[in-house]
Amino acid sequence: MTTIAPIIDKFAIGDIITAYHKGFWQIIKIERRFIKKGDPGYMYRIVGPIGTEYNPLITYRLIAKNDGTLVPLSTKTASCDAMFCKLAKESITERISEIEQERTNLLSLLNTLK
Repeated sequence: MTTIAPIIDKFAIGDIITAYHKGFWQIIKIERRFIKKGDPGYMYRIVGPIGTEYNPLITYRLIAKNDGTLVPLSTKTASCDAMFCKLAKESITERISEIEQERTNLLSLLNTLK
């Protein structure tokens, strides 16, 4: 069964996240969801009796491109299941580590070319 509590507690309105869509987004709505009769839950491995809560739907608006470049605020929104969202602080830290590792690898390669 999908566990919801850790995901619900992880996000709040106004948080900056990365999500299914590219870029950095600001959460504007968190919609709690519950299994109801006729839900295609099997598609998402959501199991349980009717009324069981599962991952919320997160709605957000773009605030920066994937490279961190800020964009003008827009009324255009997007949304996805919370399982695809990550707090921006976590994503940025991971990306910086990847960039540093790539830099180290390239410097090592450059040194072999001298």
